[in-house]
Amino acid sequence: MRSLHVAALPFPTPQGTQALVGEYLRSLTRSGHDAQLLCYAHGARPEPRESGPSSPLPALHEFPIHRVRGGPVDRSERSGPSWRKVLADVALAREVGRLHRELRPDVVIAHHVEAAAACLVADVAPLAFVAHTRLDLELPVYLPERGPWSGRIGARIAGAFGANLDRAIVRLVGTIGTVSPDLARHVAHEVGGAREVIELVAPWPIPPPITDDERVAARAALGLDSGPVLSFVGNLDRYQGWDWILESLALLRGPGAGAILLVGTASAPDPVLAECARLGLSDRVRIVPLGGESIRRLIHAATDVVVVPRRIPGGLPVKLLDALARGSCVVAQRRALAGLETIREAVWIAEDDDPRALASSLSLASIDRDTRLRRGAMGRELVRSMHSDRAFLATFEALCAAAREGSRRV
Repeated sequence: MRSLHVAALPFPTPQGTQALVGEYLRSLTRSGHDAQLLCYAHGARPEPRESGPSSPLPALHEFPIHRVRGGPVDRSERSGPSWRKVLADVALAREVGRLHRELRPDVVIAHHVEAAAACLVADVAPLAFVAHTRLDLELPVYLPERGPWSGRIGARIAGAFGANLDRAIVRLVGTIGTVSPDLARHVAHEVGGAREVIELVAPWPIPPPITDDERVAARAALGLDSGPVLSFVGNLDRYQGWDWILESLALLRGPGAGAILLVGTASAPDPVLAECARLGLSDRVRIVPLGGESIRRLIHAATDVVVVPRRIPGGLPVKLLDALARGSCVVAQRRALAGLETIREAVWIAEDDDPRALASSLSLASIDRDTRLRRGAMGRELVRSMHSDRAFLATFEALCAAAREGSRRV
């Protein structure tokens, strides 16, 4: 089966949505499907993947990539809305129509609302929309902290606009996939208007386990001693909730007191540095520029506990799957699991919006190295079994079948 995946974003980049879209297409390619991607004109340089029996492909992407031609090129890799992206999406709609005529795919998969809008403008079918987040909650976090759009009124307006946009796209497309169980429930019960809502299982590669020697070498490379090390890996947009990690770091007592926090990010680190200065944590936080998978693995190897907070519900916690797949011990806020009940037994769970609860969970997770390693091994096996190519393919084929059936009804 040939599927054309449309994503209004640069590719590849070190962000969760891009990583997830890449894994969808790699899994389809491994399964014998003809899966092709249409995205913006720019992206990062491909990097070799970690080798291993469950991720045998040698490069970061191994499927055809089509890039928007003739539109504005915005070199920014930041998430969130911008006027330049709107102009790029106009060019994307034109390219969708051209590629649809040229490739004649069995189904078109639009990832996120901008891609869905481009596909609707291009009038391509059969079409399925994959929701990656909740715009009613995510759009307000991109508002400036100062100015006429800041504050509760601006957030309320942005939230209402996001909710209406989600609702319009869902009703116009009809066949909906989501990236997480929580998002599937939200679309089915609160957004409404869909013929089908199907949760796509995220296929995730299992790299070779991190060895003791690798852990020692990683700490030496990052200039760390034998004390407790925490890490957060991801962008620094406000919806991530990274500021709660800093607050909990200041509250840590007992095992874990004095821990160093590694922040692996491709974002400008200024917000973290400013918050560290305010809390008196500047000597306990290290910024590690996130250049690709090798740096991500280095951070995980040096870490005792990976921390996954989340300020708003919405998409799939890609950083959670990534850490578990490498055998890392993970402390996550409850909201960050996004309804993935299958992996919760491998994770220390802290209550949402509560730095003290997060500090308590981090302290517990720091006590016993054997328990951390045991939970890490359990996490690897749960990701291997529950997030396999086979599990993903069953949900993807159900989504495609629903899109084709919906197209015949119209």
